[in-house]
Amino acid sequence: KSEIQYDANGMRCGFCKRYGVDGAQEWVKDYTKEYSDRIVEFNSKRGNLAIDAEDAARLLGFPEGALPKDRAEVDRMYRRKCAPLHPDKSPDPDAHERFLEVSRAREVLISWIEGDK
Repeated sequence: KSEIQYDANGMRCGFCKRYGVDGAQEWVKDYTKEYSDRIVEFNSKRGNLAIDAEDAARLLGFPEGALPKDRAEVDRMYRRKCAPLHPDKSPDPDAHERFLEVSRAREVLISWIEGDK
């Protein structure tokens, strides 16, 4: 059983819910205007997140001024930093955005280590 709301244009809006056969709520998705506006704002920044290796290292939790020596060190810090930020594990509405920032920092550091220094 589903409880999905649509606006006049056929777009989902509000909170959409899915229930199990026992009546327990299995799934909820937020389609409110505030959530939609945050997604649009975040997606408008896509590709515009230019950070250098030092900023990326700081985002991943390396000490100030320290850069990783190899990819394994980057991956280890990435896993520690992103585990509590994963959108499926964190109730924080901004966790998804921070998760993507940490992922981008990992990409920057890996490219820096692999020779694009």
